[in-house]
Amino acid sequence: MTIRVRSKTVDGTTTVKAIQDPVLIALLPRWSDATEVVWRLAFDHAVALAENDAEARSYREQWTGMDDRPLLILRCAPATAVSLGVEVVLEIASRHPGRPIGVLLVDGPEASGYREGRRKEWNHSFGNALVQRLHDIQVFEYALSWATRPPRVR
Repeated sequence: MTIRVRSKTVDGTTTVKAIQDPVLIALLPRWSDATEVVWRLAFDHAVALAENDAEARSYREQWTGMDDRPLLILRCAPATAVSLGVEVVLEIASRHPGRPIGVLLVDGPEASGYREGRRKEWNHSFGNALVQRLHDIQVFEYALSWATRPPRVR
């Protein structure tokens, strides 16, 4: 959603200024069934953090036929996933100066294996690390409702 404000310039012409046009990043910190829901949403960038070749292959297979929706797949060890996730969000943000950033964190209580994998701690660590480095941001954790009611980023 974009809200635009019209204002008059000195010479009397009308300009349009976007005051709310967030850059939306879908961050997939691991393979889960939630990936199948998220690729249908409107986002600007999609980044997957794959721990191994099998996980990277799962992402590639899911994204097959989605030529208009590029997916960046990064291989990383679990110990470095939080810092790599933060760095990639910061890099994307640097390419859109002055625009707010929204992150769809595609891992939450409704994702398979979330509780068993103690993913709450990972998500919390990622959110805290990101907020310390980038202040104008919203982070949304995956919910099953995204299939019918995507999150409102504003």
